Amino acid sequence: YEKSTGNKGEISVSLDVMHSILDNKYHSKWMNYRRNRNQNEKKRFAVTASLCEGDVLEIGCGNGDLSSYISMYGNRVFGIDIDPVAVEIARYKVWDYALSDCFFDVADANQLDLPDSSFDTVILAEILEHVKEPMKVLKEARRLCKNGGKLIISVPNGYKIPSHDHLRIFNLDVLKELLAGIGVKESDINLDERVPNEWILCWFYNKKEENLNLRGKNNQDLTKYFLPPHPIEDLKNAGKVSVILPTYNGEKYIQESIDSVLNQTYKNFEIIVVNDGSTDKTYEKLRPYIERGQIKYISQGNKGKPHAINRAMQLATGDYVWIFDDDDTALPRKMEVQMRHFLRKPYLDLIHTSSIYTDSSNKTPLLVWEPSEIEQKDLLKSLLHGCIFHQGSVIVRKRCYLNAGKYDERLVRAEDYDMWIRLVKNRCNVGKILLPTVTYRQHNKVRGSKENPIPVEKVAEATREYEKIIFKKVYNDIPLAEIFPELKEENSNSGLRVSALIERAYAMAKRRLFDYALNDLKEAFELAQKNYPVSITFRGMYFIKKFSEMLTQIENEEIKNIVMYFSLLIGNRDVRNFGKKGKTTLSLCLITKDEEKNIARCINSVKEIVDEIVVVDTGSKDRTVEIAESLGAKVIHAKWEDDYSKARNIAIENATSDWIL
Repeated sequence: YEKSTGNKGEISVSLDVMHSILDNKYHSKWMNYRRNRNQNEKKRFAVTASLCEGDVLEIGCGNGDLSSYISMYGNRVFGIDIDPVAVEIARYKVWDYALSDCFFDVADANQLDLPDSSFDTVILAEILEHVKEPMKVLKEARRLCKNGGKLIISVPNGYKIPSHDHLRIFNLDVLKELLAGIGVKESDINLDERVPNEWILCWFYNKKEENLNLRGKNNQDLTKYFLPPHPIEDLKNAGKVSVILPTYNGEKYIQESIDSVLNQTYKNFEIIVVNDGSTDKTYEKLRPYIERGQIKYISQGNKGKPHAINRAMQLATGDYVWIFDDDDTALPRKMEVQMRHFLRKPYLDLIHTSSIYTDSSNKTPLLVWEPSEIEQKDLLKSLLHGCIFHQGSVIVRKRCYLNAGKYDERLVRAEDYDMWIRLVKNRCNVGKILLPTVTYRQHNKVRGSKENPIPVEKVAEATREYEKIIFKKVYNDIPLAEIFPELKEENSNSGLRVSALIERAYAMAKRRLFDYALNDLKEAFELAQKNYPVSITFRGMYFIKKFSEMLTQIENEEIKNIVMYFSLLIGNRDVRNFGKKGKTTLSLCLITKDEEKNIARCINSVKEIVDEIVVVDTGSKDRTVEIAESLGAKVIHAKWEDDYSKARNIAIENATSDWIL
């Protein structure tokens, strides 16, 4: 206040304002507006948004989450809510996402100062359960919807979303009865079962007598009834995008993919399609686009997706590159939103977004994937453990691809994963938008190339094999301190290096590169012994625990021993003499009686990490002893004397290893 006004005098705040500031009810409501939506809510948004057409009015827009999804489908969105805080959050949210054509205002759903028959779609999502007179709100929605327009309604399904502020409970029969009250026949109601069963979602076409007085007036400026949006960037000089679309036997979905690019609201782009030796009717599907000059077309023998991308990259004339698959689709505002973010944040080189995983029909959302909250300095570290980008969502400055080099043509799978690692290594600055811009279709099409076809059930296994190639390059080409920049800042702290080595070793072991993993573990072990007791980070302790969970999959005894050393270390054990007598050993000690149903499962769960199994049996009459001996256990028979400690001591006395489990 002093900086903006130059006034150092006292600031007067009314008692009412102070009460509002201190009122927890206000704060809890605002926090609810800002909360992260769960998966099922996001799926409902995706379904609802896919139903919308034209100018859309959302009555009870809340914080603008659903409005943002609707806008991504290329519609003009108008939202009203009775709460001014919600409205302002919605206005800011669409600005933050860089969405255009979104307008909001504060208004009461019972009586809206808007002209009749103005909207192509009217939505009542999660509203009717909150209002005293739902019939009145429905009539108002019908008034505002054009004749032949669409009304979409969703309500909680019975008691599946309990809330103290719900004034009424809905089921399908109650909803049908309510709609009958405004003249909607049951046969006209379309029930959409794609939404999770916490909700009922239905829609119907608005049938009403046309008001002759409205003819020619439906094109009036609706924006004058709403608050002006926050200013957003003009895209006139945002740059050209080269859309690269490699395809191999993509006849089934490729037209849908290309059409979704052609329908973008941002128009400064080129499409380069590389037909990688397709043997189906892919060319016939592409011919109309070629003849209309809508795509640049390249045909080549089957050389794999990386080669196809590299060839297209040579012909790309754009400032940015978007590599898009032949079975995915883009939402209409995808390029608009991302290009506006590049203007807003010129330091960014790569922007990726959320995406909607769908079924093979591309209609039912299965998952809304979102980018993780990862700082730039931690990206390489995170990429050790999996791909954190969905390629179809990513747009990159072309110069970054050129600096990183060509796609690795050895990689029939995971070629994008390899490229993300190289881009981040080359200090490509990454930004994210937590809003879906693409759909990612799940289907059974064979992946790979003609020489290396990969059926869907083999995709995960094949990907792991190609990741071996990637992680050999990671190990040999990227210094540890680049992956873990904290090593540069505090290189005197041996605990940081030990923790980093353990984490990289875990990543290598996950790809079954055990020689690489062992090299890192040996160095970590030597450092830990030299600087005992070494200070291991929380992250390092996490990966020690993850490593110990996968020991049953590892045959290398040196790896097992070193992981055991670190497990004991973080368990506050004295390990100063670890390894000095040769291999450190572990005995499993059990007390049993009539445990034939459980004994095998119990022993097998740890058999791979123990050197000896000692079973004190206290009088079993079933097959417990037989099963234990078949699994290599040394069985000691002892009379049960109602004393666990005595039985336990017998087991320990008969154990010969350094450690007892």
